[in-house]
Amino acid sequence: MPYRPSAEHSDSTSSTWNAAPAIARGGDDYADTAGKRRKENDTVHGTQPGDPDKAAQVIIDAVEAEETPAFLLLGADALHAYDAVEEAMRAEVERWRERSGSTGYTE
Repeated sequence: MPYRPSAEHSDSTSSTWNAAPAIARGGDDYADTAGKRRKENDTVHGTQPGDPDKAAQVIIDAVEAEETPAFLLLGADALHAYDAVEEAMRAEVERWRERSGSTGYTE
């Protein structure tokens, strides 16, 4: 079951979390790419709206449900982001609907 978490309030955005040592040390190779994201993470640590304990319980509930969702979004921010992406994708599909449907053999 794929899921998309919201910004969870956890140590994963803390400067003490060392999952990517070269980035955390400020490695020059990553300064313009992942290094920027790492610095951004440092500014949001402790302010994320998501509660990881609640998210974990929703995942457990979903796995144990009679009808496990094929796709699970966690948190209001994840729902909002998904809605925006889905709306943009729907608009693009509609713009190309006629051309997309024109690829079959003609009788």
